Amino acid sequence: MHHAYFNAKAELAAAREDMKKQKVDKGYIDRMVALWQERESARAEYCCQVPWQSLPNLPTDELLRIYKKFCVFDYSLWELAVHIELFDPCGEQIITDVCREYAVRLPAADQMTLLTPPEPSILQQEEINIVRIALMSDSEQGKALARHQAEYWWLKSDWAEVVALDEAYFQKRLDIVLAEPEALLREQIQKFEMRGSQLLQSQVDIAHKYGLPPALQSVYYWFRRMAYWRDLRKRAAMINNRYYKLLGQECARRAEIDFSHFCFLMPDEVFDSQLTFSAAFRNELQQRSEHSIYYIDRGGQPVTLAGEEYLAFMKALAHSFNSKFSDIKGMIACKGQVQGHVKIINVPADFDKMKPCDILVAPMTRPEYMPLLRLASAIVTDEGGITSHAAIISRELGIPCIIGTQVATEILSDGELVEVDANRGIIHRLESL
Repeated sequence: MHHAYFNAKAELAAAREDMKKQKVDKGYIDRMVALWQERESARAEYCCQVPWQSLPNLPTDELLRIYKKFCVFDYSLWELAVHIELFDPCGEQIITDVCREYAVRLPAADQMTLLTPPEPSILQQEEINIVRIALMSDSEQGKALARHQAEYWWLKSDWAEVVALDEAYFQKRLDIVLAEPEALLREQIQKFEMRGSQLLQSQVDIAHKYGLPPALQSVYYWFRRMAYWRDLRKRAAMINNRYYKLLGQECARRAEIDFSHFCFLMPDEVFDSQLTFSAAFRNELQQRSEHSIYYIDRGGQPVTLAGEEYLAFMKALAHSFNSKFSDIKGMIACKGQVQGHVKIINVPADFDKMKPCDILVAPMTRPEYMPLLRLASAIVTDEGGITSHAAIISRELGIPCIIGTQVATEILSDGELVEVDANRGIIHRLESL
């Protein structure tokens, strides 16, 4: 489990700078996304040139050269995509401030419509593509399924684990869809194809109904594009993590350390060491793998703490941070009010805990959480903003959702009875019945 702490004031200031530019130039975020896509294409092209199957045969300096170049490509992506993070803690405040600036008050339902991207999520694209394959002839299905696997093999990967889905996994999915009536499948495709244009028209109608000024429309456009961008970023990150794992496993083999320990190295430590580590540093890596924290000091330099230093730091952090929270509050992603039992879902190994009508509480949700989200009566997350995965999916499913609580997974307990009041953005702890 990893937790991240950010400077909320610095993020808000940077987010407001983005909003200044977006209000006067609707295309500001489009150019940012286009540049990110250009860099992602360059990264993909480079990866096609790397002899992944031959990494064990390369000289160490060549292996490290590839690793370093890959890190530079990946950093160039995050350098842009980190703009998404700026709005997770303050997106709602930004929108409220801009609406107040233009004396506009929108009903929650209309506001959610304006925030929803017309582009289908990658998960929606994958699901409908399976339906399209099911409607193909038997002779076409084999090649189509192979292309599908090549496109979506990463769907069950997460930040902690790389999972490469094979064709047999998607064949099982296809077999289930093939059992459905053809008329129903065609109806699903029709609804899918109409969704985007209908949503765009609704957004145009809302803007006309309330006379939204162009600057305010540009702000809402920013958040729609950012939600779309977040989905692209997720896919790129999951694919890149597979390459990191291939490189890391080979580096760890040569350095004669566990791959799990290698994952706690900073990139510069890999490059500078030439994969030769002292006994003392190997012990340091062992301590990092048990518990550690990274931060950037005021001089802009990365600092890593492990062992006793980590424990002392976290004790001080818990006192100054968690003690601020008497109630559990967050941002409203989808309104509603329900009671239910908490299930803390930190990692995929926790998935089996989730039962129908439970309240899913997680650091954040990801595409692989979809089966759990369909079971949940409500969703609560530590992280995320109004364009996060949890926010978008909860609105699609009509499930009450509160995001950005910061501390829900730490304060709540498995099985605890709570009330999720997503009309006010508050989670009440109730006495067990």
